[in-house]
Amino acid sequence: MSKLYETIKTDLDAKQRSFTWLAEKIGMSRQGLKASIFNNTIRMDMVKNISGVLNIPIYDLLSQIFEELGAILENDPNGQLQLDELRKINQELESQIKEDAKQIQLLKDEQLKDKKIIVDFLLGHGVSKNQIMNRREDQWLKYDTDFNDIESMLKELVKSKMFPKEKFLNYLDKIIEEAKSQK
Repeated sequence: MSKLYETIKTDLDAKQRSFTWLAEKIGMSRQGLKASIFNNTIRMDMVKNISGVLNIPIYDLLSQIFEELGAILENDPNGQLQLDELRKINQELESQIKEDAKQIQLLKDEQLKDKKIIVDFLLGHGVSKNQIMNRREDQWLKYDTDFNDIESMLKELVKSKMFPKEKFLNYLDKIIEEAKSQK
């Protein structure tokens, strides 16, 4: 049984109050409060609230928690292994965050390349830079979506009937040939 729980329960019994009453006073459910005490996951703000409601010095409650945690670490032969495992997980998460940041940057770079191809295509087919930059304000072409890739741009332009499909296919052939020649 938890020493913290015993201290709180003894005080509640002396005051003829229930654990449910205490939980309600600190804005929790009885089950949630008990679980946080028995699982050693109680937060500092909860300890402070319990101290205030029961008028128990916070030091007394904290000393109970630290004593229990010390006993857990002393009696648990896997304590260091668990700590090492947590460190390993932390390193893996940090590594994954770095990898995710790289992937995000690669996706942004690819998106910029796609947009450059779109802009080059439009400029090469008589659309002015002003029309491209102000496409939402101008009435020359209304988009159903704000495209971020070539495929959606082609679908929108073909739908608009502004450019014949043949021009698109020829332009795509040109891009493919240029890409092959660069390899």
